[in-house]
Amino acid sequence: MNLGTLRRLQETYTSFGAVAVLHVIACRVVEKLARGEIYRLFTLEYADIPEKLKGLPSGFTLTKMSGAEAIAASTPALRFADVHDPTYDPGPDLDPGTRCYGLLEGDLLVCRGWYRSASVLLDPSVSISFDPGWMYSYRSFTVPTHRRRGLAAQLEAQASLDFKSQGCQGILGIIYLDNFPSIQSGYKVGYRAVGTLVVLRIFGATRVFTTPGCRRTGLTVQQNARRTTPLAPGI
Repeated sequence: MNLGTLRRLQETYTSFGAVAVLHVIACRVVEKLARGEIYRLFTLEYADIPEKLKGLPSGFTLTKMSGAEAIAASTPALRFADVHDPTYDPGPDLDPGTRCYGLLEGDLLVCRGWYRSASVLLDPSVSISFDPGWMYSYRSFTVPTHRRRGLAAQLEAQASLDFKSQGCQGILGIIYLDNFPSIQSGYKVGYRAVGTLVVLRIFGATRVFTTPGCRRTGLTVQQNARRTTPLAPGI
């Protein structure tokens, strides 16, 4: 167990207690034994969002950009940490169905999230897609100085409202089963767990198994995706 994992367990214990730590450890053991990952599929519809999250906090404004606009932004307020990550692949963010939403405090970007309607690369050899009425949420980020203030939840609420006005049914999120903090944060926003995805690597091949609840989103699995960099699960 490396230092990063120990730090994450300590943070989980501080925020959620011993039961949460046991949950994370159990998930890690199962995934290691099974040579794969387990994810939970969540949906968020505007009607499920608590009223207190539906308005922007004082001093903040919402900004919306295409993926290309977000990547090309040159001001400090709109330059995302992803661009400076050597493992970052801008390809999915440039797809026509991708949008980026952010919260500005003055001219400083303090929270942002990416959303897309196109297929999602879950594993280097497997992509998944959904009914076009759903938008997939991924790579949400809040700057450290503004965390624990509920800004990511309010951004999700604003994005959900905007998608609703465009005729979309709601937002989808895929979270690693051992990511207890993100799962709990999702519940606070109004996300509902609707299904489970299990990715197994058997004899050199990758297989994805889904529970019946995933069907309400029109989830389908395609093998042999072209890209080699997966999109990080969203919440």
